[in-house]
Amino acid sequence: MGSTSWPSGSMSHQCGNPVINFVQPAFTPKRKFSVAFPSMVKDTFDISITSISSNGNAVPTNFGYSASSAKDFSSKTDGLTLKIFLGDEITLFDTVQITKGGKGKSLSRSASLQWSYSKQTIRYQIRNTNLVPLLQSLGVTSTTPLNPNVIIPFFIDIKGIRFGGTYSFFYTAKRGRGKGTSF
Repeated sequence: MGSTSWPSGSMSHQCGNPVINFVQPAFTPKRKFSVAFPSMVKDTFDISITSISSNGNAVPTNFGYSASSAKDFSSKTDGLTLKIFLGDEITLFDTVQITKGGKGKSLSRSASLQWSYSKQTIRYQIRNTNLVPLLQSLGVTSTTPLNPNVIIPFFIDIKGIRFGGTYSFFYTAKRGRGKGTSF
């Protein structure tokens, strides 16, 4: 399902930095991104995280939301605001409002989110944005690097608990376009 690593436990804050109460690992069966050089507003990022790992270890059921049915789940999650962290675990990248049926729309970007009750997954997709400045610091360049393994942190904050980790992407680039995919 892909490799992942994650911080755990509490993190203290100093000099006004935010406190991360707890980071819960989430596993990712699917992930990809694409970028265009020079920086353009055509980049995409698509990731699904799940609460079930390939070895059977599980994080809290459905990211901490248990329910007796999809309808019950929807009533518990409707109206939630989820915070998206991409590139690091401190800087807020996006905010998504959950509406009926586990679907969510970004409050400020061309992004969507789907929280599936039956699959216990959350899929976040962003399109038509400029990700180059954010991803360049993580090793994304206009040519294929010597080490094509790019590590990108991704977290979703649900009521103060962050689910996610640092995920490996196999990265290739040619003619000013780059792609990162699951191994």
